[in-house]
Amino acid sequence: MNDKSKSFNEQTYYSEYKKIRNKFRKYDPLHIITECIIYINKPSKDKIDQLQKQPWLVLLLIKWIIIDDEFHIPGRKKIDKSKLQELLHLMYHLGDSARHPQQYDNTRLFLRNISYQQFIFQQEYSLGHLARQLLLFSHLPENSLIKLKFKDITGIGIKNFLELSIMVLANFIIEEKLTVSEEWFVNVYKTYPKDQVNKFLDSISKPIQSLRKWLKDNDKNRRLSYEFYEQTPFLKFPLIKTGREYICVHPNILSNCFEHFIYDRLRMWDAKKFMYEFGKVFERYVEKAIKYTGLSYQNENQIKQELGKNNGNVIDFIVVDDDANIFIDAKAVEMHSSGKVAHRPEIVNNTTKNSVIKAIKQAHDVLKKLQTTITNSSNLKNRDKNYLVVVTFKELYLGNGRQFYETIAKETIDEIYNEYSEDQKISLDNMYFITIDEFDVFVELIKSGKIGFVEGLEKAKADDQKPETRNFDFTLHMRSWKLGTNIPQYLYDESDQMFDRLEIAFKT
Repeated sequence: MNDKSKSFNEQTYYSEYKKIRNKFRKYDPLHIITECIIYINKPSKDKIDQLQKQPWLVLLLIKWIIIDDEFHIPGRKKIDKSKLQELLHLMYHLGDSARHPQQYDNTRLFLRNISYQQFIFQQEYSLGHLARQLLLFSHLPENSLIKLKFKDITGIGIKNFLELSIMVLANFIIEEKLTVSEEWFVNVYKTYPKDQVNKFLDSISKPIQSLRKWLKDNDKNRRLSYEFYEQTPFLKFPLIKTGREYICVHPNILSNCFEHFIYDRLRMWDAKKFMYEFGKVFERYVEKAIKYTGLSYQNENQIKQELGKNNGNVIDFIVVDDDANIFIDAKAVEMHSSGKVAHRPEIVNNTTKNSVIKAIKQAHDVLKKLQTTITNSSNLKNRDKNYLVVVTFKELYLGNGRQFYETIAKETIDEIYNEYSEDQKISLDNMYFITIDEFDVFVELIKSGKIGFVEGLEKAKADDQKPETRNFDFTLHMRSWKLGTNIPQYLYDESDQMFDRLEIAFKT
């Protein structure tokens, strides 16, 4: 492995890429793609064996083959098993020329890159993911911009789309098939007509030529090393249409696509208009989760009423537990692609200014105001212990406040802290940035009485003080408690209602 004294060289990486390109150009591109998909989807003896195939790199190879300038050259021979393995070994060894951990400004940046790239292949599918989509979107008014625009773009309503998602996942995850066709849905045509099924499949797939155009349109036509750690673009279109069949590149990619499909597709339409609408939707969902815990809390409107609407930034929620204020902010954001592969902290820092950094500033403005305002609410008052939890729709992999400060945003946070006195500052160790997935599990633990809100934050905080017990994200903290990782009842209820509708559809 390279040491830090050896600088990284993009040209060396590109030279190794050319060896791979020159090798795959010898063979029929469609045959290589098919063999690659068969390879990464072939049953393995266990999860470790499956991950050792490094499917993220196989999908990168598939992308390169599809966008290659010589893709259309006919008459090339099929690749045999031994030559395919040689090609895959070249992909695996390409990492020798990619940027190594010592060539990042800090190791956590490297870990963030591989987390975005690889963790989706380790996550087991959860019904809670689709149930959350139903709660977020399917109960919106029929004339809501989100519902109307989604149907306009895809040709299918949100609820039908999510219910058909369950059916296609059953084909690939339970039945372990490599392909699906519209015939898979024939028994539910009365509820989900054939034209709806076709529109559903078309929204998550592209024929190879259309896929090639889409990938090339989104490609900068330069094979730079950041691509080695990229999150696969097949998350947007995980099915490849071939005639009447649809090939799934990988079931984990398909399930992750469904988990964020509505969000992703509407952001592709108009990020600004969608995020304006979705921000409010996401905030209501987070409030539902907070209310579920049974703890006392104040929402943004109540905080403004007590502290004044024109007194600086306002946090979304303040939860009271164990005589402490827990400031909670819901940020319906995702990390920009540049922040997912960045090796320099300032790049990540710039992508968080309108989300995490803003939440830190909002919490401190409210804390300062609490110290100088007498309110009519017994819950809304200044307390000695203060915490900040930023709940995001997608993973940012920032860890806690201390890790964020030391590895990414020291100067930016110092600028914020300089505006406040010592007693107006929330300790960096009392800040956590967690996903809505993690928050749902956490509120279930709180609701069931297995742990308190502050108690859980303090346990995570204590573990993060020591290198030997420090965890990369909040999920690992909760697993270490060995209290279970169940989803809240409101997600179970939504799942049950969905399956009731599906059962009726199959019986109709």
